[in-house]
Amino acid sequence: MRKIWFAFGDSITDMGYYIDTVVEDTGYQGVKFGYSGYSYGVDHTGFGSLKDVYTDMFQSEQKPDVITIWAGTNDFGHSGTLESMRENMGEIIEGILHQYPDVCLLIITPIKRNYDVQDNPGETTGMGPNSLGLYLGDYVHVIKEVARKYALPILDLYTLEKINMNNAHEYTLDGLHPTPEYGIHLGHTIAEAITLHVL
Repeated sequence: MRKIWFAFGDSITDMGYYIDTVVEDTGYQGVKFGYSGYSYGVDHTGFGSLKDVYTDMFQSEQKPDVITIWAGTNDFGHSGTLESMRENMGEIIEGILHQYPDVCLLIITPIKRNYDVQDNPGETTGMGPNSLGLYLGDYVHVIKEVARKYALPILDLYTLEKINMNNAHEYTLDGLHPTPEYGIHLGHTIAEAITLHVL
């Protein structure tokens, strides 16, 4: 019987360029739960918190062997607080582990980003601070901190991937969302992490 993988996250998961590659590499059946614009924490820009939608997974008749959570870039981009991010992320993790106590829950950090603020005045550049004076790396630090608290495996794409402010547009459609080609590369990386951590 094929193992089941739930991919949960924001617009990068909603676009899903990496998902087919993970399915091909692992042989798992993939189920996508993507929510464009959503953050871990409280979001005052009109988008929602992943805390309000993660239980959508529980409505599935399928029981996952592995769940990946790939989110956090919107917490930075929409200037959400670290405190609400930390609190909501913990609630999501605890809820998932209560519902699926035997699941492998893999946390994925955001990749680096580089919006052109002239073309996208509502966003901030990934290499600079947001309106709270915080950097994307500050949010990545909290994601890793919370994952370690629950002894969860972490795929740190922020550190591993070689995106910077000068080459982000080579790998992304808009400074944030991976191109289909780069999505394939990320899919291979995620599949390796899943294979490493799932028995």
